[in-house]
Formats: sequence, C-alpha cells, structure tokens
Amino acid sequence: MDLGLSDDQELLRVTTERFIESSYPLGAVRALADSDAAGVDREYLRRGAELGWFAMLVPEEHGGGSVSGAGLLDAVVLAEERGKYLQPGPFVPNNVVAYAIAAPRSSCTVPLTLPPRTSVRSTHRRSPAFTVSPEVASFEIGSGAT
Repeated sequence: MDLGLSDDQELLRVTTERFIESSYPLGAVRALADSDAAGVDREYLRRGAELGWFAMLVPEEHGGGSVSGAGLLDAVVLAEERGKYLQPGPFVPNNVVAYAIAAPRSSCTVPLTLPPRTSVRSTHRRSPAFTVSPEVASFEIGSGAT
C-alpha cells in the first residue's frame, strides 16, 4: 500500500525492515512457531521498545512519541513491516494500552510517564497498583510489591 511516506517515515520503514531482518528474520519466526517456547524473545522486545515501537501513540510529554508527529501513521508503517515479516509480539496491545492510559480523558487515575528509552532495563514503580515494565515492553497490573 502506498502511504505517501515522509522522509522520516521512510527512514522508519527502512530501519524497521533492517532491524527485523537482522534480529528476527522469517526463519526465526518459523522456528518459534514450531517450538514449544513460551513466547517471544525478551531481548527482541526490549530492543523494539528502545526503538519506540510500543509508545507510538503516547504523547511526547508522557515519554512516547513518533518520528513524524503522526503517531497513528507511524504505527501503520511499523505494523506493515512487522506484518510483512510475520513478527510476533504485543505491538498492537501495548500501543493501545499505552495510549488509553496516557489519553487526556483516561479513566485511569494513575499518571503515566514512560521511562526514557535509555532506561529500558529498569522497572519503574508508579503506584502500588500499577507497574510499567519496559524491560518486556508490557504493562502489568498488580500489587507493586518488589
């Protein structure tokens, strides 16, 4: 599909394609599908989180952002590349949940600011009832106990 990409979005597309080809090519996806593995390699998800894959729809003031300022279109660029290579992982759910929590009219009472992409190895506690775990690029609801 021709989306009429900006230069930044084309760079995002090419960078995503190269990252996927070097990190989780189709052969690795097939091997995962044929294995008894419990899920996607955490290192792959961590590196995707560093690239901003899971915060495309979150406003910059909350630690998210997109390459062009059009988060949904940037997410479409990523989704198209991920789909082309049958990439596993929680791309859509993480982006939807992150957006819902950060949305101005969110019913969530916990303020959310995503950690800087440089600190993806740490777990940030925001409340006794909510944990953002960028290490696995997912959101967990729980007691917040360490």
